[in-house]
Amino acid sequence: MASFNVSYAQKPDTAKTDDKTEIKVLEERVKLSEFINKLEQAKLENEYSVLDWLIKSQVIIKNGEYSNAVDYLNKSIELEPNNKIAYNSRGYCYLALEQFKEATEDFNYAIHLDSGFAIAYSNRSRAYNFLNDFNNAVKDIKKAIELNPSLPIYYSNLSTTLILMNKYEEALENIDKAILLSTHDESVLTILYYKKYVILKILNKETKDSEIFLNNLLEKEINLEWFKLDSFVHLLSKIDFSEDIKKFIQEKTELLKEKMK
Repeated sequence: MASFNVSYAQKPDTAKTDDKTEIKVLEERVKLSEFINKLEQAKLENEYSVLDWLIKSQVIIKNGEYSNAVDYLNKSIELEPNNKIAYNSRGYCYLALEQFKEATEDFNYAIHLDSGFAIAYSNRSRAYNFLNDFNNAVKDIKKAIELNPSLPIYYSNLSTTLILMNKYEEALENIDKAILLSTHDESVLTILYYKKYVILKILNKETKDSEIFLNNLLEKEINLEWFKLDSFVHLLSKIDFSEDIKKFIQEKTELLKEKMK
């Protein structure tokens, strides 16, 4: 089973804030151990609010418990049927569980509820990648970038689709944009330089600088999570690369996996 970067499960809030703020606020809420303890001590399901179920789902999504998270998100949707964040988060879980039709349907509804919901476009773009619908994947991820041009993950996701379309030079340009936007996040930079390293190898270009940067990052204590890379590697497996490229990707992926343990 493939697992994925939730980019991005978000803060359960009805406030009209940008995606980046929603993610930051959610992460701050999740860190509040007292709040989590309160949730765990609840004895009856009806003690939970929509907010409680959403935050509980985000906690276990971080642990890769996607099926259980779907159950929690179902309860949230039962309480509030038009909560865009619940549909987006459940769609992400379906994506991680490789239930692409269900994922797409949830992203569709999240976008129906809010046509400016950038992260739902990004996630639907990823679902389209797995359905080999690359034109719609590009359309959606470009819409996400239009709505929120400051998130590096969107440019990274666009680069993945472009690789699948054999547009390697354009993919490289978008990876470089993502790197520029991720200057203070070594975890994100490690994944991006891995992707850049792979693209340069495919293009038979000089990889030395990227290799040095990636190796330097891997020597540090960085909290890397496998699901942040897994979908990219899974999609690469669909491409008929030469044996040399396949071996290269496998070796570099194993290096990152060792770091992530």
